[in-house]
Amino acid sequence: MSGEDSLKRMTVVITAGYVLALGLLAGLTIGIHVLLNQAVTELQHAGKVVNVAGAQRMLSQRIYWLTEELGHGTGDPDALEAAIDRFETNHRSLIYGDLAAGLPPGVSEDLRSYYFEQPHDLDVKVRHYIELARSALILGVDETLVEDMRPMAAADLLESLDAAVQAYEDQVSANVGQLQDVQSLSVAAVIIVLTLEAVFIFRPLVGRVRRYAGQLYELATRDAMTGLLNRRTFMEFANRSQRERRRTPFPISMVMFDIDHFKAVNDTYGHATGDEVIVRTAALAEEIGRDADLAARIGGEEFVVLLPHTDLDGARMMAERLRSRIKSDAIGAPSGSSSDTIRWTVSLGAVELHDSESIEAGLVRADAQLYAAKNGGRNQVRAA
Repeated sequence: MSGEDSLKRMTVVITAGYVLALGLLAGLTIGIHVLLNQAVTELQHAGKVVNVAGAQRMLSQRIYWLTEELGHGTGDPDALEAAIDRFETNHRSLIYGDLAAGLPPGVSEDLRSYYFEQPHDLDVKVRHYIELARSALILGVDETLVEDMRPMAAADLLESLDAAVQAYEDQVSANVGQLQDVQSLSVAAVIIVLTLEAVFIFRPLVGRVRRYAGQLYELATRDAMTGLLNRRTFMEFANRSQRERRRTPFPISMVMFDIDHFKAVNDTYGHATGDEVIVRTAALAEEIGRDADLAARIGGEEFVVLLPHTDLDGARMMAERLRSRIKSDAIGAPSGSSSDTIRWTVSLGAVELHDSESIEAGLVRADAQLYAAKNGGRNQVRAA
């Protein structure tokens, strides 16, 4: 065999190997791309489910407080009815799905036991709680009704809702873990193939995988719409701060707020504009806050900011700055609207955490102050 023939044969072999390697790389790249795109979609849905499930806990407490206030003659029946309707709609969406709201079509098999089996049997508890609350609107509030609702709001229903939220969060964590395992195997396969190929194929592929890994991390820790921390990550960081203050005491405060008359914004301008209001509110919260502050979206239009090294007066001042900033802000109205701009306000509740107080208990107190601000006329700060 001549040297020319040997060279041609070597060229064919090298070319065939190169094409085969590129084909393997292409297959791996497409597979990883499809897998991670699917993961992004699933995690977006999961993030929305966790937000809705987390909102149920706050709504159950709000319904009880509003019912108790109604019994004292100081409650707002419209606010109670709105809270009940939202509580019921969220419950139905979690069980049966709501594609329009970005929720998956029905509760997963792993979570059905929380809703339809003992010890939680959450579907029965929620329906009974709603029935009791609606009877308060129809028949009025007496001590018997309050006594029936109190243990559910304080423990039985709240514990089951907590368990469901934790189950949703655990499911997201498990999915992320599985995806990370698959991702690791994919990366290993890519490295093996790339070891046999030129470095110029290896580097861009690994860069792509790393970018996808970063997206997964962001989706697991951030609210998909606003970019703020999600509830689970907020609780992790907040509990860490609470543990740190036990070693080196320092004040920690919390500001909870939500958008006033948000339903009216959606009804008047559409959900796309409502989403824009939520995103703008989140941006203003980050703009007002310090680098050390932790801002999170914990419900549809509900937010919380943790303020390390800040006492109650400082929290009140921060809340007032945020309230004023949002009140003076505006976004453009959709074409065809009666006005050119949309303005909105927020109601805020501020608390300083006690030394031994849990983050959950602080959230409950902050929520109570928030709804004191609501009941006091909205667009104001209440602190205690």
